[in-house]
Amino acid sequence: MKKDIFAKDNRIEELLQQLSDITWFKKIIDNIPQDILDVALGSLNAEIDIRKKNNNVIEASLKNPYGKEEGQWHYFMASPYPGISIIGGNIEGIPMLSSIGTGLPEMRRSVFHYCVKGRCEINTRDGMYAFMEPGVLCVESHKLKEKSLNFYGEAYEGVEISFDLDVFGDEDVRYLRSLGIDIEVMRDNYDKNVEFFIGNVTQQLKDAENELDQLLREDDPDVISLFLYILRINDLIRRGHVKTDKDKLYLTKGQRKIVSEIHDHITEHISEDITVEELTEKYNVSHVSLNKWFGVMYGDTIPKYMRNYRMKYAAKHFFISFNILSYIVS
Repeated sequence: MKKDIFAKDNRIEELLQQLSDITWFKKIIDNIPQDILDVALGSLNAEIDIRKKNNNVIEASLKNPYGKEEGQWHYFMASPYPGISIIGGNIEGIPMLSSIGTGLPEMRRSVFHYCVKGRCEINTRDGMYAFMEPGVLCVESHKLKEKSLNFYGEAYEGVEISFDLDVFGDEDVRYLRSLGIDIEVMRDNYDKNVEFFIGNVTQQLKDAENELDQLLREDDPDVISLFLYILRINDLIRRGHVKTDKDKLYLTKGQRKIVSEIHDHITEHISEDITVEELTEKYNVSHVSLNKWFGVMYGDTIPKYMRNYRMKYAAKHFFISFNILSYIVS
């Protein structure tokens, strides 16, 4: 079925054929579920470009998915060691993705995902909602076949390091263990179906992740340098440079519902003077709790978010009005 999509557009087939000699990339494509390909390819009117920077790094972009001019994916993919891959880049104008993560068909994977820019909501297995923001890292080592990510249509940028746990032989396992990467522990966590581990990173780990992101974007990324960054990032994670706090990173389903209702209300009534006191009375929740929950989901307190939203709203409509006036005058 996947090949049928490719057959509809010769551009895609030609691009993939040019990269067929890169076995790690071909394996990634072959293991992507059908629904993710539908999202990734978007509309056949999208501008698709995939090119080889060198034998270890590929740059891929998808502009105007589904005919939306504001939508764009721009990603960099690398495999500095067999079984280990890096994906870094940005997504814009796409609200949600589903059925992605460690649960790709016939693949056991452990993943380190770091948020560089934007916000991302993850629906966890226990019914909680976790929120990624810049400086937050997520470790995935579970069998979850489907995962929903909500980007709220905002620009999102992240770096993901993946370990294909079934690729490594005994010699690889021993070698990587000598460098601080314990594949057996990853396999054990996967078999135990360990839930997401999400936390804020220290400045050292943040610097390493950001430098890895920048290295991927260079004209000719050095594969040894990429591998060294993976070793450093793994070492920092292993030594406790990720601090989790559920009160700051998670919401229950009920808390998320309240925050979503408040967000929709204040954005739909942007000209009204809505106070936090009115909201606390309506939802019977304290001022402190409402602002904390709202901050987890949207990154700001309710008053600050309203001020920023009004400024963006005013700027957007001023720009639209100016363009209309300029068109009339001309």
